Amino acid sequence: MFPTLYLIFLPYRVYDGLRLFLYLIPYFSVIPGLAIYYLVYNFNSLISKLLLGVIASLFLYYIVIFITLTPYQYTYLNKFIGNFSNAHNKFENDYWALSIEELIKKISNKTDLFSGNTKAKIIFCGLPDNLHKKNLKKLNYEKKDLHGNDFDYIIMTNRVVEDKNNNILANIKTCFEKFQGEDLISIERNGLMLSTLRKKL
Repeated sequence: MFPTLYLIFLPYRVYDGLRLFLYLIPYFSVIPGLAIYYLVYNFNSLISKLLLGVIASLFLYYIVIFITLTPYQYTYLNKFIGNFSNAHNKFENDYWALSIEELIKKISNKTDLFSGNTKAKIIFCGLPDNLHKKNLKKLNYEKKDLHGNDFDYIIMTNRVVEDKNNNILANIKTCFEKFQGEDLISIERNGLMLSTLRKKL
């Protein structure tokens, strides 16, 4: 329990989601499983029926959330986080960068965005280089250095940016925080922005 409390009260973001809390899975599985078994075994009592009704309604609620997040269920956040649109200030959400493929398909459908003779200067933040090469072949773009300033657009998820000059833990920023601008195309689920194409200000 101490590591969880430690992460709650530290000012730093939780990165890569569930892997930091894997040690809790047995407790989150076994103890509720025993409680549900007890309620089913004692189903004749009114309290058991009421509690099973509450559990069933919460399970249905979770299933709805699960479906609305498809196929990005690993980004699940519950209501205790507050407003989903601000969750990127507390967590790295799309740490697998799976939403980038959907984002690039949306960009490809907007043919006017990267058309013409001039190549658009793009940087990529929060995703592996090999993730975008195949899908971006149709676009007229030139990849630029993440740490430079010579770019027009940023394709990014909300991962932490390595800053070689200012790598103090308290000063670390995510891609969304570091690169300000206008979001042209975004991938969202439940109000949570997973990835975006941002135009530099």
